[in-house]
Amino acid sequence: MVLVQNGSNSDREVNLMKFYSVQIRESVEVPDDQVEVVTMKNGKLAAKAKTTHNGRELKLFKILSKEDAARLKK
Repeated sequence: MVLVQNGSNSDREVNLMKFYSVQIRESVEVPDDQVEVVTMKNGKLAAKAKTTHNGRELKLFKILSKEDAARLKK
């Protein structure tokens, strides 16, 4: 969770989902509002995201734990 400060007095908390990118061999954190929850063929929930990291566009995919799935479905 990260605290984001706007120019005004309203601060808001942003939860981040951690992905591992095989392409760049690094962990990448993506805000929850950019993560899409999908159901795989076997019924498990997964997260998909597209983001830009150091000028490269990355497609990220992660099988979700029960805790992450519950947090993202809110």
